[in-house]
Amino acid sequence: MKRILSILAICLLAFVSAPLCRAADGDEDLTLKSGQRVNTWLHIVLPAYAGTAVISDTYGLHLGFEAAGLRFSSRGSGLEGDAGVRFTFINFFQPDVSAPYVGIPVRAAYKFNRWWKVYAGVSGDILMGKSDLNRYRASVEGGVSWHGFGLWVSYGLTPFFQPTENHAGTLSFGLVFGL
Repeated sequence: MKRILSILAICLLAFVSAPLCRAADGDEDLTLKSGQRVNTWLHIVLPAYAGTAVISDTYGLHLGFEAAGLRFSSRGSGLEGDAGVRFTFINFFQPDVSAPYVGIPVRAAYKFNRWWKVYAGVSGDILMGKSDLNRYRASVEGGVSWHGFGLWVSYGLTPFFQPTENHAGTLSFGLVFGL
């Protein structure tokens, strides 16, 4: 229970600080081989995820926080890309199974205007500690956000449990803050 409360506190901190933690815009431009100049921005991003995880016939809690992340975007273009280091905690209630992961998510996004964004990405995670769960986790994710707050969905491509028990991957969905 203490672990869940600690993760909730970290997510709350990220919720409050994530939209405000952005680095200043860079003044330098990139010059492409074609001779065109592209203005670039580099931001610090600290998104947090809170939602539900579902596998087979059980559900649980899915929390995530990116402790470090960078976003690269180009002015004049709606395209963005970001990567970071994410801590994820998945807890299923029936059976009582907890899985803390550390991983690297990589995302591509398209901004429709100043506020709306749609994104898709992949993540590779490693289970922290010893457990009978699958040690490695690969997932695809996507979502939509408005001014940094939005909805996300993620599907685990690798089975959550060791392949001998259950081959099902996790489906998670919920709210994201700071993307």
